[in-house]
Amino acid sequence: SMKQVGSTATTRIVLPYVLISSLWILLSDRLLGILPLDDAARAQWSVYKGWLFVGVTAVLLAGLIRRESASRARQVAKRVTAEHALREAHDRVARIVATSPGIVCSFGMRPDGSTWFPYGGERLGAHFGIPEARLAEDASAFLALAHPDDLGDLQASIAESAQRLTPWRHEWRVRDPVRGLVWVEGHSMPHREPDGSTVWDGVATEVSWRKQAEAALRESEERLRLALDAAHMGTFDWDIPGLVRKPVPVDA
Repeated sequence: SMKQVGSTATTRIVLPYVLISSLWILLSDRLLGILPLDDAARAQWSVYKGWLFVGVTAVLLAGLIRRESASRARQVAKRVTAEHALREAHDRVARIVATSPGIVCSFGMRPDGSTWFPYGGERLGAHFGIPEARLAEDASAFLALAHPDDLGDLQASIAESAQRLTPWRHEWRVRDPVRGLVWVEGHSMPHREPDGSTVWDGVATEVSWRKQAEAALRESEERLRLALDAAHMGTFDWDIPGLVRKPVPVDA
Protein backbone atom coordinates (compact mmCIF):
# COMPACT_ATOMS: atom_id res chain seq x y z
CA SER A 1 0.00 0.00 0.00
CA MET A 2 0.99 3.66 -0.29
CA LYS A 3 1.34 3.88 3.52
CA GLN A 4 3.79 0.97 3.57
CA VAL A 5 5.78 2.42 0.66
CA GLY A 6 6.04 5.79 2.47
CA SER A 7 7.13 4.10 5.70
CA THR A 8 9.84 2.12 3.88
CA ALA A 9 11.14 5.23 2.14
CA THR A 10 11.32 7.11 5.45
CA THR A 11 13.28 4.25 7.01
CA ARG A 12 15.80 4.24 4.14
CA ILE A 13 16.45 7.94 4.73
CA VAL A 14 16.33 8.17 8.53
CA LEU A 15 18.34 5.05 9.39
CA PRO A 16 21.52 5.96 7.47
CA TYR A 17 21.24 9.53 8.79
CA VAL A 18 21.02 8.38 12.43
CA LEU A 19 23.90 5.92 12.06
CA ILE A 20 26.29 8.36 10.36
CA SER A 21 25.34 11.25 12.70
CA SER A 22 25.92 9.07 15.77
CA LEU A 23 29.32 7.96 14.50
CA TRP A 24 30.25 11.57 13.69
CA ILE A 25 29.37 12.82 17.17
CA LEU A 26 31.12 9.90 18.89
CA LEU A 27 34.34 10.04 16.87
CA SER A 28 34.61 13.84 16.69
CA ASP A 29 34.17 14.20 20.47
CA ARG A 30 36.84 11.57 21.10
CA LEU A 31 39.18 13.29 18.66
CA LEU A 32 38.76 16.64 20.44
CA GLY A 33 39.43 14.91 23.72
CA ILE A 34 42.68 13.47 22.46
CA LEU A 35 44.08 16.65 20.87
CA PRO A 36 46.36 18.79 23.14
CA LEU A 37 44.18 21.91 23.15
CA ASP A 38 43.46 24.45 25.83
CA ASP A 39 39.88 25.22 26.80
CA ALA A 40 39.52 28.22 24.48
CA ALA A 41 40.84 26.32 21.46
CA ARG A 42 38.74 23.29 22.33
CA ALA A 43 35.62 25.49 22.48
CA GLN A 44 36.51 27.07 19.15
CA TRP A 45 37.01 23.66 17.51
CA SER A 46 33.69 22.50 18.94
CA VAL A 47 32.01 25.35 17.06
CA TYR A 48 33.82 24.35 13.87
CA LYS A 49 32.82 20.75 14.47
CA GLY A 50 29.17 21.77 14.86
CA TRP A 51 29.14 23.76 11.64
CA LEU A 52 30.92 20.94 9.82
CA PHE A 53 28.37 18.51 11.21
CA VAL A 54 25.54 20.65 9.81
CA GLY A 55 27.21 20.79 6.37
CA VAL A 56 28.02 17.06 6.22
CA THR A 57 24.57 15.98 7.37
CA ALA A 58 22.93 18.40 4.92
CA VAL A 59 24.88 16.84 2.06
CA LEU A 60 24.05 13.37 3.42
CA LEU A 61 20.32 14.11 3.63
CA ALA A 62 20.31 15.64 0.16
CA GLY A 63 21.99 12.52 -1.25
CA LEU A 64 19.60 10.17 0.55
CA ILE A 65 16.55 12.13 -0.57
CA ARG A 66 17.88 12.31 -4.15
CA ARG A 67 18.49 8.56 -4.17
CA GLU A 68 15.03 7.84 -2.79
CA SER A 69 13.41 10.22 -5.29
CA ALA A 70 15.19 8.49 -8.16
CA SER A 71 14.07 5.10 -6.85
CA ARG A 72 10.46 6.30 -6.56
CA ALA A 73 10.65 7.76 -10.07
CA ARG A 74 11.84 4.41 -11.46
CA GLN A 75 9.04 2.60 -9.64
CA VAL A 76 6.45 5.04 -10.97
CA ALA A 77 7.83 4.68 -14.51
CA LYS A 78 7.66 0.89 -14.29
CA ARG A 79 4.11 1.03 -12.96
CA VAL A 80 3.02 3.45 -15.68
CA THR A 81 4.62 1.23 -18.34
CA ALA A 82 2.92 -1.88 -16.91
CA GLU A 83 -0.45 -0.12 -16.72
CA HIS A 84 -0.07 1.12 -20.30
CA ALA A 85 0.76 -2.41 -21.50
CA LEU A 86 -2.21 -3.77 -19.55
CA ARG A 87 -4.55 -1.19 -21.11
CA GLU A 88 -3.25 -2.03 -24.58
CA ALA A 89 -3.77 -5.75 -23.97
CA HIS A 90 -7.26 -5.10 -22.58
CA ASP A 91 -8.17 -2.89 -25.56
CA ARG A 92 -6.81 -5.51 -27.99
CA VAL A 93 -8.88 -8.26 -26.38
CA ALA A 94 -11.93 -5.98 -26.34
CA ARG A 95 -11.56 -5.34 -30.09
CA ILE A 96 -11.25 -9.07 -30.77
CA VAL A 97 -14.29 -9.81 -28.62
CA ALA A 98 -16.32 -7.05 -30.30
CA THR A 99 -15.66 -8.47 -33.77
CA SER A 100 -16.21 -12.10 -32.79
CA PRO A 101 -19.19 -13.73 -34.58
CA GLY A 102 -20.22 -15.22 -31.24
CA ILE A 103 -20.74 -13.64 -27.84
CA VAL A 104 -17.68 -14.12 -25.64
CA CYS A 105 -18.85 -14.31 -22.05
CA SER A 106 -18.43 -15.86 -18.62
CA PHE A 107 -21.28 -17.68 -16.91
CA GLY A 108 -21.14 -18.32 -13.16
CA MET A 109 -23.04 -20.57 -10.78
CA ARG A 110 -22.81 -20.01 -7.02
CA PRO A 111 -22.86 -22.83 -4.44
CA ASP A 112 -26.54 -22.06 -3.74
CA GLY A 113 -27.38 -22.66 -7.42
CA SER A 114 -27.96 -19.03 -8.39
CA THR A 115 -26.32 -17.85 -11.59
CA TRP A 116 -24.88 -14.67 -13.09
CA PHE A 117 -22.76 -13.39 -15.96
CA PRO A 118 -19.43 -12.01 -14.64
CA TYR A 119 -18.44 -10.95 -18.16
CA GLY A 120 -20.21 -10.39 -21.46
CA GLY A 121 -23.56 -9.47 -19.98
CA GLU A 122 -23.69 -6.25 -22.00
CA ARG A 123 -23.57 -8.07 -25.37
CA LEU A 124 -26.00 -10.74 -24.24
CA GLY A 125 -28.33 -8.09 -22.91
CA ALA A 126 -28.18 -6.09 -26.14
CA HIS A 127 -28.74 -9.23 -28.21
CA PHE A 128 -31.72 -10.55 -26.27
CA GLY A 129 -33.16 -7.36 -24.78
CA ILE A 130 -32.15 -7.93 -21.14
CA PRO A 131 -30.64 -5.12 -18.99
CA GLU A 132 -26.89 -5.57 -18.57
CA ALA A 133 -26.92 -4.78 -14.83
CA ARG A 134 -29.53 -7.47 -14.26
CA LEU A 135 -27.46 -10.19 -15.95
CA ALA A 136 -24.38 -9.18 -13.99
CA GLU A 137 -26.22 -10.17 -10.81
CA ASP A 138 -28.72 -12.79 -11.97
CA ALA A 139 -28.71 -14.91 -15.16
CA SER A 140 -32.19 -16.33 -14.60
CA ALA A 141 -33.68 -13.82 -17.06
CA PHE A 142 -31.55 -15.30 -19.85
CA LEU A 143 -32.20 -18.92 -18.83
CA ALA A 144 -35.93 -18.16 -18.79
CA LEU A 145 -35.74 -17.48 -22.55
CA ALA A 146 -34.86 -21.14 -23.21
CA HIS A 147 -37.58 -23.17 -24.91
CA PRO A 148 -39.48 -25.16 -22.25
CA ASP A 149 -38.68 -28.43 -24.04
CA ASP A 150 -34.93 -27.60 -23.95
CA LEU A 151 -34.59 -26.05 -20.48
CA GLY A 152 -34.25 -29.35 -18.59
CA ASP A 153 -31.44 -30.66 -20.79
CA LEU A 154 -29.71 -27.27 -20.64
CA GLN A 155 -29.74 -27.20 -16.83
CA ALA A 156 -28.65 -30.85 -16.64
CA SER A 157 -25.67 -30.21 -18.93
CA ILE A 158 -24.61 -27.25 -16.79
CA ALA A 159 -24.89 -29.26 -13.58
CA GLU A 160 -22.86 -32.15 -15.01
CA SER A 161 -20.12 -29.83 -16.25
CA ALA A 162 -20.00 -28.09 -12.86
CA GLN A 163 -19.72 -31.38 -10.98
CA ARG A 164 -16.99 -32.87 -13.16
CA LEU A 165 -15.35 -29.61 -14.33
CA THR A 166 -15.49 -30.92 -17.88
CA PRO A 167 -15.77 -28.76 -21.02
CA TRP A 168 -19.35 -27.72 -21.69
CA ARG A 169 -21.03 -27.80 -25.10
CA HIS A 170 -24.75 -27.60 -25.70
CA GLU A 171 -27.33 -26.55 -28.28
CA TRP A 172 -30.75 -25.23 -27.34
CA ARG A 173 -33.55 -23.03 -28.57
CA VAL A 174 -34.02 -19.50 -27.26
CA ARG A 175 -37.23 -17.49 -27.51
CA ASP A 176 -35.93 -14.17 -28.77
CA PRO A 177 -38.45 -11.41 -27.93
CA VAL A 178 -38.03 -9.85 -31.41
CA ARG A 179 -37.01 -12.60 -33.84
CA GLY A 180 -38.87 -15.50 -32.30
CA LEU A 181 -37.29 -18.92 -31.86
CA VAL A 182 -33.52 -19.08 -32.51
CA TRP A 183 -30.92 -21.79 -31.97
CA VAL A 184 -27.89 -21.09 -29.74
CA GLU A 185 -24.75 -23.18 -29.32
CA GLY A 186 -22.43 -22.72 -26.33
CA HIS A 187 -18.83 -23.81 -25.81
CA SER A 188 -16.96 -23.09 -22.56
CA MET A 189 -14.43 -24.35 -20.04
CA PRO A 190 -15.30 -24.33 -16.31
CA HIS A 191 -13.10 -23.59 -13.31
CA ARG A 192 -13.77 -23.44 -9.59
CA GLU A 193 -13.56 -20.18 -7.67
CA PRO A 194 -12.25 -19.97 -4.05
CA ASP A 195 -15.78 -19.39 -2.73
CA GLY A 196 -16.99 -22.62 -4.33
CA SER A 197 -18.65 -20.98 -7.32
CA THR A 198 -18.13 -22.42 -10.80
CA VAL A 199 -17.39 -20.07 -13.69
CA TRP A 200 -17.43 -21.03 -17.36
CA ASP A 201 -15.44 -18.93 -19.85
CA GLY A 202 -16.45 -19.40 -23.46
CA VAL A 203 -18.60 -18.28 -26.35
CA ALA A 204 -22.26 -18.46 -27.29
CA THR A 205 -23.09 -18.46 -30.99
CA GLU A 206 -26.40 -18.30 -32.79
CA VAL A 207 -26.61 -21.30 -35.16
CA SER A 208 -30.13 -20.89 -36.54
CA TRP A 209 -28.75 -20.74 -40.09
CA ARG A 210 -27.04 -24.11 -39.63
CA LYS A 211 -30.14 -25.69 -38.15
CA GLN A 212 -32.21 -24.36 -41.05
CA ALA A 213 -29.69 -25.76 -43.54
CA GLU A 214 -29.72 -29.15 -41.81
CA ALA A 215 -33.52 -29.19 -41.82
CA ALA A 216 -33.60 -28.23 -45.51
CA LEU A 217 -31.11 -31.01 -46.32
CA ARG A 218 -33.17 -33.60 -44.43
CA GLU A 219 -36.33 -32.43 -46.20
CA SER A 220 -34.59 -32.64 -49.59
CA GLU A 221 -33.30 -36.14 -48.87
CA GLU A 222 -36.74 -37.23 -47.73
CA ARG A 223 -38.36 -35.87 -50.91
CA LEU A 224 -35.79 -37.69 -53.03
CA ARG A 225 -36.43 -40.93 -51.17
CA LEU A 226 -40.17 -40.62 -51.59
CA ALA A 227 -39.78 -39.85 -55.31
CA LEU A 228 -37.55 -42.89 -55.84
CA ASP A 229 -39.91 -45.09 -53.88
CA ALA A 230 -42.85 -43.93 -55.96
CA ALA A 231 -40.98 -44.55 -59.24
CA HIS A 232 -39.60 -47.93 -58.03
CA MET A 233 -36.12 -46.67 -58.88
CA GLY A 234 -32.78 -47.07 -57.16
CA THR A 235 -29.53 -45.13 -57.00
CA PHE A 236 -25.88 -46.14 -57.02
CA ASP A 237 -22.47 -44.67 -56.27
CA TRP A 238 -19.77 -44.92 -58.93
CA ASP A 239 -16.22 -45.36 -57.69
CA ILE A 240 -14.34 -43.75 -60.58
CA PRO A 241 -10.76 -44.82 -59.68
CA GLY A 242 -11.82 -48.44 -59.18
CA LEU A 243 -14.63 -48.44 -61.75
CA VAL A 244 -16.85 -50.11 -59.18
CA ARG A 245 -20.57 -49.40 -59.08
CA LYS A 246 -22.29 -49.67 -55.72
CA PRO A 247 -26.05 -50.03 -56.18
CA VAL A 248 -28.33 -48.60 -53.52
CA PRO A 249 -31.49 -50.75 -53.41
CA VAL A 250 -34.93 -49.23 -53.09
CA ASP A 251 -37.65 -51.17 -51.37
CA ALA A 252 -40.46 -52.07 -53.74
